[in-house]
Amino acid sequence: MERKFSWNGISIERLDALVRLSRFESILAANGNDLVSANLMGRQIRELTEAIDVQLTKKEGRQTALNDKGHELARLASNFFDAVKSFQEDSVGNADRYVIGTGESIISKLLIPNFTKLRELSHGARLVFKNRKSSDIVKGIMNGDLDI
Repeated sequence: MERKFSWNGISIERLDALVRLSRFESILAANGNDLVSANLMGRQIRELTEAIDVQLTKKEGRQTALNDKGHELARLASNFFDAVKSFQEDSVGNADRYVIGTGESIISKLLIPNFTKLRELSHGARLVFKNRKSSDIVKGIMNGDLDI
């Protein structure tokens, strides 16, 4: 049985709503307890769910949160947004920059405290830190999304 797939119903706004929700425990929390914005986000995520025919959320009491598939798609969308941003920055002449992929603890405990020294060693190049899992770091380096 072939699954029907259509790009209709998939939008940047809906994917952005999914990414924003992935950073919070619930739709309401992701919208600062604003019911109007929470209702809009809920509708966007329902429409995205219908468009791809994959359940992305789960109910936790009265709250709606992402399930594992929702988190997976949010991670993919976030990577896409990062790649588009990187492409745009590269296209406007930001050639002197290094994108460093590593875990959050290394970023917060090693790289950020030594940022000034790193800037000196990189001769003033722009440094971009990306919090990534080890497997995503290898992929990022291989496909050119990460420099280090």
